[in-house]
Amino acid sequence: IGSIRQSKIQNRKSKMGVTLRLATFITVTLPVTLLPGAGVGLLLVEDNKTAEGLQYQLKALGINRELNELSGESYLNLAVTYSKLKQFGPASAYLDSARQFAAAENDQSTITRSWNRDAYNFAEQANYRAAYGALDSAYKSFEAELDSSLAMQARELETQYAVKAKDDEISALAFENRVNRQIRRQQHLIFHDRNELPI
Repeated sequence: IGSIRQSKIQNRKSKMGVTLRLATFITVTLPVTLLPGAGVGLLLVEDNKTAEGLQYQLKALGINRELNELSGESYLNLAVTYSKLKQFGPASAYLDSARQFAAAENDQSTITRSWNRDAYNFAEQANYRAAYGALDSAYKSFEAELDSSLAMQARELETQYAVKAKDDEISALAFENRVNRQIRRQQHLIFHDRNELPI
C-alpha cells in the first residue's frame, strides 16, 4: 500500500513539474513592461539585486499612487519581486490587487500572468492543489485573452476591408466620371463637326 501511495505522490510531482515548466514558460515568454519610475527597480530585480529593487519599486508605487496612475502591471511587478524574496503573503496580496486593476483596465494579459505567478508561488509552498487551481484560472484567462485578441483582429480586418471597399468605390466613380467626360467631349466634337459641314 505504501509503494502505491508513494507512486501516486511521485506521479503527482511529475505532473506538477510539467505544469510548472509550462507556467514558467508562459510567464517568462510574456514581456514585462518597464513602467516609468519602477524601471530602475525592475532592472535591479533582473540583475539579482532583489531587495534593493524592491525599495525602488515601492517608492515608485507610492509616487504612482499619489498621481493616481496605478495599474495592474505595477502590482504584478511588485508581486513577482516579493515572490523572488520568498515573501508569499505580500506577493499574494499584490497579485490580488494586480488582478483587480487589470480587470478594471480590461488587461487580460496581466490577469493571466498574475494567475501564473500565483500557481508558481503555491507550488513553491508545496500547496499543489491551490497551484493547480491557479493554473486552471490562468488557462481560462489565457483563453479569454486569445478570444479578445482574435475579436480585435477581426474588427481591424473588417475596418481595413471597409476602407478598401470605399477606396475601390471612389476609384470606380472617378473612372466612370473620366469616361463620361470623354464621351461628352466626343459628342461635342461630333456635334460641332456636323454643324460646320456644308449642307
